[in-house]
Amino acid sequence: MPEQQERYPQNHEQQADTLFRLLDAHAFFIYIEPEATKQFSECWTLLLIHSGEGVLETDGCLLPLHRGQSVLLKSGQLFKLNALPGKALAVARIRFERLRYSGHRGQDRFFVQERECEWLPIGKLSGTFYYKARPLVERLCSLSEARSPLNELECHLAFHQLLAMLPADRHAEDSANQKEAIRRTMRYMTEHYHQPVSRDRLAAVAGMSLWHFSRKFKEATGVSPSEMLKRIRIDKAKELLLLQGKSSIREIAVLSGFQDEAYFRSRFKETVGVPPADYQTRKREKAAVLSYHYAAHMLALGITPFAAYVDPRRDGSRTRFHESISCHLRKEQHPDPSSWQQNLQLLARAEPEVILCDELIDEAVLERLREIAPLKCIPWMQLEWRQHFMEIAEFMNNRKKAEHWLRVYERRAKEVRMSVQRRQGCPRTALLHINEGKLLVYGRRNGGAVLFEDLRLPPAFEVHPSRVCREIGLQELIEGEAELMLVAIDKSAVSERLWRRLQTEPQWNRIPAVNKESLYIVPEIPWLEYASVSHLTQLEWASASLS
Repeated sequence: MPEQQERYPQNHEQQADTLFRLLDAHAFFIYIEPEATKQFSECWTLLLIHSGEGVLETDGCLLPLHRGQSVLLKSGQLFKLNALPGKALAVARIRFERLRYSGHRGQDRFFVQERECEWLPIGKLSGTFYYKARPLVERLCSLSEARSPLNELECHLAFHQLLAMLPADRHAEDSANQKEAIRRTMRYMTEHYHQPVSRDRLAAVAGMSLWHFSRKFKEATGVSPSEMLKRIRIDKAKELLLLQGKSSIREIAVLSGFQDEAYFRSRFKETVGVPPADYQTRKREKAAVLSYHYAAHMLALGITPFAAYVDPRRDGSRTRFHESISCHLRKEQHPDPSSWQQNLQLLARAEPEVILCDELIDEAVLERLREIAPLKCIPWMQLEWRQHFMEIAEFMNNRKKAEHWLRVYERRAKEVRMSVQRRQGCPRTALLHINEGKLLVYGRRNGGAVLFEDLRLPPAFEVHPSRVCREIGLQELIEGEAELMLVAIDKSAVSERLWRRLQTEPQWNRIPAVNKESLYIVPEIPWLEYASVSHLTQLEWASASLS
């Protein structure tokens, strides 16, 4: 779960390095959906099954659920809980946080959420836990739902009594380290899926007899070891089909551990629902794109992303595509791991076939994304926009269409360049972005690519090739003596105030572009984007406004 800071008074009892906090407790939380979607648990969650039947899918395992069972999900764990048709699950649900002290400021202490806890038992609990814990859980739910200052302490004590029962259950259930043995064999299968793997070998890895291992493995995962291995191999084949488009079906079969191509084809269709070759094309239909620029490249290829960032405030040029995007992701200017929670939940529920991204996403977020779908990472900084475009086209099996698009673009860029230079000459040009109250000038990447590369206008300000933009002050802006200036202003009040103030500065009129009335207000999108569709739009603006 993404970290969020919580504040407690310094004299509060939670002064230890870690503490647990009850969030809510419900006696009858009903799961009725036979086809639930995947999601990340937002916090630590204890489930006690009162009635009904269902299946919990998590960590590659399917756990049948029925009355008298209990499950603990850790914070941030990807899971899917399905009720069987006509067997709605009545569940007691206890949600809580584990918090770790992270420092203090004055009289306030700050805590961050912890996703891990070495002594809490994750997954299905022992058969006796439900009956031991139920009276306490029912009391906790009753106290929690009718909280008052009088029973707040009782609720607090009941929660910590329940918490104390969890490690005791772990020791009872794991007396012979059976859970760890099963996890060890799962890791072995995940690492050696492409090699011959026998049940004898798996039993040896687990340190159990063959019969005992098979029985315990099915109890823990819901399927036999051989069935689990086939599932791991099919999942790997799905990933290879999506990410290695140049490999043949025969090569994919061998790489994923199937020596018999015919059996692989049959098993794949039985499990996935479509033949391997058809599955390869599905990345066009269910591709999530976690780069605003890469989504624009897909639109140039005539492909609408299944999931993508949508920012109606800034991307009016894409409005006509919004309804066709099934999963709208929230666009943030400065995303960090803690701001990803909503988008991770949306992606988990949408279940894309593949996720297209760049290398600028935080590694902690990438780890969560890999749990949802295979990742195709196209380097952002090492490649320029035409290379981004071709990489995406190659991945989406649309190379010829991309090559044709670029030929048309280059012809149009030459036409506009000649027209602008006939009319304007070669004026010193600046692309200025007023963003969050700062003055930023762009170089040859992003917004400057069309102006300084395709139209070959000389930049009034130099920006290092490895950087998109740099901040300047008013004096440097004036000394740059830009003869043509494009200004993009964000929607913040502080930027709009700065823009009004700039125009009242005595030195403002010393800028040649202001004197010659060669200053243009342009929208952030498409002018600050670094992608094919946006650059074509910029060319057409230059043709209409400058030539």
